[in-house]
Amino acid sequence: FILMIALYFTQIVLDVRMHRAEQLEDVETLTEFWGMLGDSVVSLYQSITGGIDWSDAMYPLRHEVSILLVPVFMLFITFCLLCVINVFTGVFVEAALAQADIDKTMSLAGCISKLCHQGDVSNDGYINVEEWKRICQSEDMNKILKEIDLDVSEADILYELVDVDGVE
Repeated sequence: FILMIALYFTQIVLDVRMHRAEQLEDVETLTEFWGMLGDSVVSLYQSITGGIDWSDAMYPLRHEVSILLVPVFMLFITFCLLCVINVFTGVFVEAALAQADIDKTMSLAGCISKLCHQGDVSNDGYINVEEWKRICQSEDMNKILKEIDLDVSEADILYELVDVDGVE
């Protein structure tokens, strides 16, 4: 995108230099920023990254070429800044959503652990099938199962997944 805009400005400046060279007052500044394609690319890049002030790069276009180039230059700057802002916003939102998902998972795991400790009526540190079924009948466990998109009837599957020794 920068290359296309730079080519546009360079071509216009070249046309002006060829056809109105005697009318130009500050050819040096004009060619410094917009004289060759590489200069134009650098000028545009520096303008969007803060390497030079926009008015410094825009001044020769406005006063030596045409005031009609000002809106084109400003649209370029606006477009680039909005793209950068959107990328940064996307990165931050994605990071925040990922952290929220981790927090939710940790909270649910803590709640399940607490319910299992409370449901271990035999106090042996293990949950058997009967204790698990009793835990699953509690209102708190029903809420947690809904959070992870499991029906109470599927809770036995969850028990089988976490049952490490296979003992019922």
